Amino acid sequence: MALDMTHPPNWPFPNNSAGSESLLQQDLKNYMVINHLGYGSAFIVKFSELIGSKDIISAAALTKAFTSEADKLIAQGTFSRMGPDIVKEMKKLLNVLVTSDIENTMDLARLSHFIFKNKDQTLEAPVKQIVDYYDKMFKKEEGEELFATLEALERYPEGQTF
Repeated sequence: MALDMTHPPNWPFPNNSAGSESLLQQDLKNYMVINHLGYGSAFIVKFSELIGSKDIISAAALTKAFTSEADKLIAQGTFSRMGPDIVKEMKKLLNVLVTSDIENTMDLARLSHFIFKNKDQTLEAPVKQIVDYYDKMFKKEEGEELFATLEALERYPEGQTF
């Protein structure tokens, strides 16, 4: 079965121009406080939960859109301040997402969800330090923008307002 991959510009990553904080964003901020997570880890927990819980067709469409947008951001140098080693690993992960069948990608998302949700118990100290460093890289505004991208992912495929 062929998937329709025609989407509005910047789909599914709209800007939250309304300026109001959604319930999802409020929940994520509360989750950050309770679980001692930064914006990056909280995003990964929710993003991986969403991909792992969607139907196969929706998960495939979202994964394709995500990897395409991430590739563009890497090419633009958006992540260059993270250093070449991190960018190299991001590229490897994106390649895995693109080349794996969707069931494996969804399994990987569910595993990532568990690992990051429980990072204090699942990650060795050196890896946890890297994740903590990643969390500190987001300014408040950047973190809120990151959370706003999850709105469309959560609604997809129902309730799109594009």
